[in-house]
Amino acid sequence: MLDLVQTMALPHQPFLKPIWHPILPQRPSIASHVEAALTMSNHAMYALNEYAVNEPEAGSKGVNRVSAEHSILWIDGIGGYLLWDKPEMVIGQAVADGHADVGITGDLSRRAAVIRRMGSDYLIQPLQATKLNGQAIDRPQLLRDGMVIELGTSVKLRFSRSNALSGTARLEMVSIHRWKPHVDAIMMLADCCIIGPRAGSHIACPEWPNEVLLVQKSSGISASQLFSRWQLRTAEEVLVNGQPVKGQFPLAAGMHVRGEEFSLSFE
Repeated sequence: MLDLVQTMALPHQPFLKPIWHPILPQRPSIASHVEAALTMSNHAMYALNEYAVNEPEAGSKGVNRVSAEHSILWIDGIGGYLLWDKPEMVIGQAVADGHADVGITGDLSRRAAVIRRMGSDYLIQPLQATKLNGQAIDRPQLLRDGMVIELGTSVKLRFSRSNALSGTARLEMVSIHRWKPHVDAIMMLADCCIIGPRAGSHIACPEWPNEVLLVQKSSGISASQLFSRWQLRTAEEVLVNGQPVKGQFPLAAGMHVRGEEFSLSFE
């Protein structure tokens, strides 16, 4: 795996022992980790004080209009995951004329909450009755790994960040409700998405021999479709739509990837 990413290796950090991974970009220094534990970043503090939720444009339809901005990753034997890489995501009731980016089939407002990524932080802005770890909130709050979000009277979600060195986070359903489209979790992509057997993988596939990585083409790319902004990276030769490929290659709608011990596809 190291030969794929030798140029992106992390600097030596003798006093900090996070889950190390060669694909991840450089993260803040030890001092900044300590400082972040004591005070929020300036961006997060600004967001907490000045957070504003943009109103949807007239005539826009959330559940329908974002179909080009997300993708669904299907992993055989594991599940389905909606991939979202925008810095802001509106969660709400799954209705055709709603303004939610991600819908839930439950008793919710059409715009129930907004989750926004600010640097390495995630903030939640409640737009209806919301609890965080059982405590009611009425203003933006910082999300931390393992927190349970309760929207309305019954919808519960778990926010998680399995790798401290990556900004990618995951939202999964705790209550009996369902996402629309019906998937197992929402992957909020930041820098990469690690799929594999190792501790710290964003999507755990314990039986796989190697990892598969979703990586950004460039942080400056502003293409409208998610497929245009991300690539897949493998350590072994795989079949992509029946053709042998090795290394790094772009995503495409309808792409099917088969390795020696795994199979996945993108919708």
